[in-house]
Amino acid sequence: MTDTQALKYAIGEQADFIEKLDYSELNDRTIFQAKLILLDSLGCMAVGNSQYSEERFPEGKYLLVGGKRTDKLESAFMNGSAMVKNELDEGNQFAFGHPACHILPALIAEEQEVKASGKQFISAMVAAYETSCRWGCSAKTRPEMHVHGTMQTMGGAAAVCKLHGEEKKNIESAIVLANSLPQSTSWSSAFHGDQLRNAYIGMCAQVGLQTRGMLQAGIESSVETLVHLWEQVLGGSINPVGLTENLGQTFYMDTNYFKVHAACRYTHSFVDILKEFMSKGLDRKDIERIEIGTYKAASKLSGKDARNSFAMRFSIPMASAICLKYGNLDMSAVSEEHVSDEEVKALAQKIFVYENEEYTKLLPEIRRNKITVFTTGGQIFEKDASVTKGDYLDPFSEEEIIEKFNNLTEGIWDKQRRDAIVESVFRLESLENLDELFGLLEK
Repeated sequence: MTDTQALKYAIGEQADFIEKLDYSELNDRTIFQAKLILLDSLGCMAVGNSQYSEERFPEGKYLLVGGKRTDKLESAFMNGSAMVKNELDEGNQFAFGHPACHILPALIAEEQEVKASGKQFISAMVAAYETSCRWGCSAKTRPEMHVHGTMQTMGGAAAVCKLHGEEKKNIESAIVLANSLPQSTSWSSAFHGDQLRNAYIGMCAQVGLQTRGMLQAGIESSVETLVHLWEQVLGGSINPVGLTENLGQTFYMDTNYFKVHAACRYTHSFVDILKEFMSKGLDRKDIERIEIGTYKAASKLSGKDARNSFAMRFSIPMASAICLKYGNLDMSAVSEEHVSDEEVKALAQKIFVYENEEYTKLLPEIRRNKITVFTTGGQIFEKDASVTKGDYLDPFSEEEIIEKFNNLTEGIWDKQRRDAIVESVFRLESLENLDELFGLLEK
């Protein structure tokens, strides 16, 4: 049972951190990481928006990244939904989720109204990321609930409050209200390939954008209601201690991960290992059976069938089978044609995923996986891995993140525009406001 008084104190400490955090207090690594996350997220938004129809959007002045201008709420919703559409957005293993997608869609929309400086934008982004991450690791729901739009909903609201220079008591109220408005999410939406799953983030962005206005209108929540919601309705819990642990000292932004495989992070280790095995002589036609041991959360992605390419992104057997057949798991490999490929389907049936309870005990610091491939000729390929490429312990370089951005957006902007966007992001701290960058981000 959550200690309500301890939770009130912890939320107050988070609000104090958000209010007082100044750009001058940030170290170079965190500032650089914020820029990488922003660039990466803009690429994800752009390619996602390019896959949605723009016809229904009303005219407006707020940016759809890679698209036209629309109204403020549509902008936040679509940039959020688009950011997660292809499962390429950043995440954080310590937050058990994806902090940036809970923050940036609302922050980008509000920045166009406030016109804060680049330094203020970075400060708001970092303040929201650090507090949002701590909600991600401290608040739990039923395991059947997808994490999008749940315990990190407060991220967007915190960023908006920070951008407006709100004082501590108002930020406290915003945290409580935003996290009293979680989505009723389901992992089934991902496993069944429903685009509903992307709308969780879109709706979350709108909550983050509107929380400050709701408070000004007199709509508020209480810590007591928040606790009742999380414990009695969502079947979870909140650990107040985790909300402030090393806040302002350890920056989770420095330990995020980036993705180049267009599927759930839980599939990435096995895709990397299978690519390594193929480089060492593994032929998919010789595979008799593949056994995959992993931690509990990843073991849920054990389904061997996918009704569309979106569902495939949440199936370790299908993602691995596509990698075996087509050599990678980038955007081009994740297609409806490849999901219906009979050889891919047959390979997926040979892949068995199970939980190793000892691996589960290592979370969140270590995400350990083991894969064993048995061939018809009696050869065995086996590897045990605790670090996946893109993790903070084996990060992508700046050049690799820029390459990913260019690959995602080459069909949206020409090289000159892409280079200008990259250049603008990396000198963000020198911008008086982000109008120049946002102008570049139009279609």
